[in-house]
Amino acid sequence: KMAGASLNSILLSMSTPIPAKLLFMLVKGWYNDIDSWMLQESKAELEKPIHLMDRITFSKKPDLNSPYLIAAFAGWPDAAGVATRSVDYIVSKLKAKKFAEMDSEEFIDFNESRPTIVVDEGILQRLSLPRNDFYYRKSEGSSHDIILLRGTEPQLKWKTFSNTILKLATYFNVAQILTLGGLYDNVSHTRPPK
Repeated sequence: KMAGASLNSILLSMSTPIPAKLLFMLVKGWYNDIDSWMLQESKAELEKPIHLMDRITFSKKPDLNSPYLIAAFAGWPDAAGVATRSVDYIVSKLKAKKFAEMDSEEFIDFNESRPTIVVDEGILQRLSLPRNDFYYRKSEGSSHDIILLRGTEPQLKWKTFSNTILKLATYFNVAQILTLGGLYDNVSHTRPPK
């Protein structure tokens, strides 16, 4: 039952875009309508991807050949967005397909990193939480396919976060994991490199 839940706790518990119909019912306080609507929606859930591992939801299980995993995380090791934008570029250039996502809710302190919202004409359209998305690309003529992870650096439960990624890597028989990052440093651009 949602009648006792606050609007904020309901919205923060959702990791997917919020349907406009649900937002309207929440704002109006039509909790009985929400129950019947959610029952209809739960039937549709049966057709959605199944959870194969804790914390990771697959929309597809690609058959990959000893892939390399290239990962970049928004946060401290992503100065000027160099790491995450690099993965975005690779995803775009290779036309990589999203196949999984990791729920980030238990890894983020929402007092530190507030979710963002999209409001259109005074109506909340979408709640955006930090994401961890996995993409793949089959490589023609190579013995290794590619998995790309575009994620958000965790603020909590680093060990669990890392183990979840390693579990996915083991599942797909990943040959090598590469991480991208960029840090600011007090280095003159006019001095020759050492």
